[in-house]
Amino acid sequence: MNASKSGLENVLRERFGFSGFRAGQRELIEAVLKGRDALGVLPTGGGKSLTYQLPATLLDGLTVVVSPLIALMKDQVDAFNRAGRAGAVALHSNLSAREANEALGRLHRGEAALLYVSPERLEQAAFRERLARLAPKLLVIDEAHCVCQWGYDFRPSYARLRPVADAVRPAPVLALTATAPPLVRADIVAQLGLRQPLELVGSLDRPNLRFEVHPCGAGEKPRRLKRILLDLKGQGSQIVYVGRRKDAERLVGELREVRIEAVAYHAGLTPERRKWAQEQWLGGARPVAVATVAFGMGIDKPDVRAVIHYQHPPALEAYYQEAGRAGRDGEPARCILLHAGKDTALIHFFLRNRYPEAADVREVYRFIAPTGSPPDALKSGYFDLSDEQLNVAVHALQESGKVWRDEDGNLARDEGDADKVRLNLDAMFARKNADYRRLDAMLNYAKETRCLRAALLDYFGEKHDPGYRCGNCSACEGGTVEVGRKAARDEAARIFARHREAFAAAGKLNKTALARFLHGSESRGIPDAWRDLHDYGALRHMNMAELRALAESVLVNDAVNGGDTRTASAPPVYLASAEGLPDDAVFWRSKDREFRVGELRARQVPRARGLAILELIGAHEGRFAPSMVVGILRGGRKDPMKEYTPELQALPQWGRFKQAGYTELLGDLLAMHAKGYLKRHGSAGKKLALAPAGRQALEIARAARRA
Repeated sequence: MNASKSGLENVLRERFGFSGFRAGQRELIEAVLKGRDALGVLPTGGGKSLTYQLPATLLDGLTVVVSPLIALMKDQVDAFNRAGRAGAVALHSNLSAREANEALGRLHRGEAALLYVSPERLEQAAFRERLARLAPKLLVIDEAHCVCQWGYDFRPSYARLRPVADAVRPAPVLALTATAPPLVRADIVAQLGLRQPLELVGSLDRPNLRFEVHPCGAGEKPRRLKRILLDLKGQGSQIVYVGRRKDAERLVGELREVRIEAVAYHAGLTPERRKWAQEQWLGGARPVAVATVAFGMGIDKPDVRAVIHYQHPPALEAYYQEAGRAGRDGEPARCILLHAGKDTALIHFFLRNRYPEAADVREVYRFIAPTGSPPDALKSGYFDLSDEQLNVAVHALQESGKVWRDEDGNLARDEGDADKVRLNLDAMFARKNADYRRLDAMLNYAKETRCLRAALLDYFGEKHDPGYRCGNCSACEGGTVEVGRKAARDEAARIFARHREAFAAAGKLNKTALARFLHGSESRGIPDAWRDLHDYGALRHMNMAELRALAESVLVNDAVNGGDTRTASAPPVYLASAEGLPDDAVFWRSKDREFRVGELRARQVPRARGLAILELIGAHEGRFAPSMVVGILRGGRKDPMKEYTPELQALPQWGRFKQAGYTELLGDLLAMHAKGYLKRHGSAGKKLALAPAGRQALEIARAARRA
């Protein structure tokens, strides 16, 4: 069928209420209306459903949509029917026999233009024959990445859709997904037998999304989550994705304790409870949904201001698809990953429970009778395997040609001794290895130090300029993978800003008082009014030495930036790190000298001087403070207040730069610290050690000398 551009615009406006097509929609619609196969990769929120719902209202016959989630089918059928566009029905395992027969009757009477069906239903030979008699005009494979055996969400039932696609010919096949790297796209085309398809890959780059990775230490995540959600309170809605049902329930309880209205959503709830939870979130009564991964699919809620992953998913495909549920209205939104090293253990647990061992597959093969065994019989409790492991085992046996489905839909195998049959499980183990490679890519993202957006675009094969930095991610804005440090400093700064007036009302505020507040100290020096603030004790997991350093940094930078809180006048400053600080932040201050971050970052340190500093500190890590290092390099010149022992005077660096001024040498040393070559030794004090970058630079220099 051909439709003019103006005709499509009219249908879009009159039947769907949209003023214009989103990127890629028109091209896909025009392709299938002309009878051409197509593969569409459109980002989450990119309007994939319109690419088949609009054709369904124009084609003279049935459009069949293969969809993996029952809840998603129901939502889309209800929405389509409410709009009065045309009839839609769904067929899945949750329907009673009467409901299924009623849906089939509507199809045969021509009362429905759109059929949503689960891939498992299409495995039944009788249903496939019935569907062929209906002569569909379009077959749609939604979430098409599930077809790919190398994909992150491979499902065996999807792998058996090729015969369905062949049976509906000459009708076109439309495959849709939100995330598919180039290799996955090629496999989708091959697995479904698409014929010279239009391949339309929309840009995955959504500039309104800000990507953030927050490294978290032990026990830090709940506090960090509360801080983020409190900052977002009153700003639309949020989704928090968790890996386990118990995490969802626990976090909802903890969030309610700090007056954050949250609701849990997971597969362990009754259908009625899930419906209630979804309605509470959609209506805004509970703006925070703490949910497992299925939540949000097919839900078009435009005001999601943040999607927070409490644990990282197993693959970047899953992460990007879920994160893309934020900011569908085009307004700024945050995609936040709370990352802790121990999270990977949970993913390893899931992967171990996805794939059976070779011996387990052999046991499943023995169980299947040559005369046929109902698939449900495998789940009778005979095997010590998860449902997913059983599905993977059956698929591996079907893939190797050793097991098949008979006319009744039962699983069958050849006669003979099951122990003597050679089972080729190479493909199954290749998929397992691919899952672990995807996990590695996810972990690399969590530790990324360059632009996070660039890392995502690279993974999905989208080109960008060399050295591209988006300026709208935590990495571009000084993010760090050093666990907890920068994130804790940022949190302390937000707490200080939030309660500035309350702090000022109590009089002079110094670093010790602020540190005690953050720690939740019982000291009588803490005003009673401070104890009632909801951030009191927010960083109690940190020790007082660390908190004093944080408080000092916050107060100094507040003074530099013109804050009006009364603080101690010009206190001495020596920050532990310059990471994430603005150029005008004070890095060092004594009664005589002051150095700011920007000037230290821009300072060019002579090579010989820099190597001498690295060699001295590298040979005596944790021994010397900056003033002592400078004194040694100057040979104790004009520094009668310090006592330099014969041991110090015997050091090879002693007096190496006698003619250099004290301020000049101190500036060079602090520049190397601010640039990441040096670090503090321990959590307090001024004594120095080599940072990894400094150690590497020193090793390179030594290797060059040996050469």
